[in-house]
Amino acid sequence: AAGAGLLRLGHPPIPTDEFDQSEMLAVEKEAVGLFISAHPLKAVREAMNAKTDCALAALGGLAGLRLVQAWVLSRLISADTRLVWLSPLRDVISFGVYLAAIFGDRVTWRGARLRVARNGMILATS
Repeated sequence: AAGAGLLRLGHPPIPTDEFDQSEMLAVEKEAVGLFISAHPLKAVREAMNAKTDCALAALGGLAGLRLVQAWVLSRLISADTRLVWLSPLRDVISFGVYLAAIFGDRVTWRGARLRVARNGMILATS
């Protein structure tokens, strides 16, 4: 008879229930390298859109433009381009320092704690 000496192997049953979304995203990320069916931060994006008056895509676009600007400038001056992706983070930290300088009135200089008065005078504090 045809196929008498062949061993037939059974396949495991195909699951009929839906995978958990977090499990499915983890498998997609591991197998393909990116998320296909959804993004794990989608719920956060919707919450942010509800609380902001500008689109998050606009902020992402600005960060992308800043990356391009930093990359081009680093190439023009023959600098190392490996850390260019940190430029938007540096911009955010610099902006925080700028705001602290505008709204702050205390300074520590060479171990001395000082306060800047409204009239511009520098006063020592203890």
